Amino acid sequence: MFTKHNPHLITLRERKSRYLVAIKSNSRTPQKTAYTLVKYMKKNWSNIVHSLTLDNDIAFAHHVTIADAFAAPVYFCEPYKSYQKGAIENGNRLLRRYLPKKSSIEKHTQKDIEMIVSKLNNQPMRCLEYRTPKEVFYEYKERLNPQGEIRT
Repeated sequence: MFTKHNPHLITLRERKSRYLVAIKSNSRTPQKTAYTLVKYMKKNWSNIVHSLTLDNDIAFAHHVTIADAFAAPVYFCEPYKSYQKGAIENGNRLLRRYLPKKSSIEKHTQKDIEMIVSKLNNQPMRCLEYRTPKEVFYEYKERLNPQGEIRT
């Protein structure tokens, strides 16, 4: 969760490629969060999700709905141990360059947010041997068959 207020961003990061996704949501209720997450990911990442690691946030109380939608296990970080989710914390820090803490997300559309995330996904990263998250993610995505298994 990017902010505790409404509207807020649900941020996701693919573990291997560091590919970042930010989804604008107008409600922090567990039902709305699960619906928004499943709808977005089914449309864009349906065969890629193998597991999810979530915050211990009340917004993720319907994690079973999310897990069932992808037939994937859901894991939780231990409370107050943000180092267990360093990649997403880093992604949120990078987003803060464009969306400072006190600024309202309300004035930004999902398209605006996608443009910001696109800039971040097109920046080379040392941990990816100076390739971009987008390059690595789409190479990985191309190697998957429709069932989500890697082709050799």
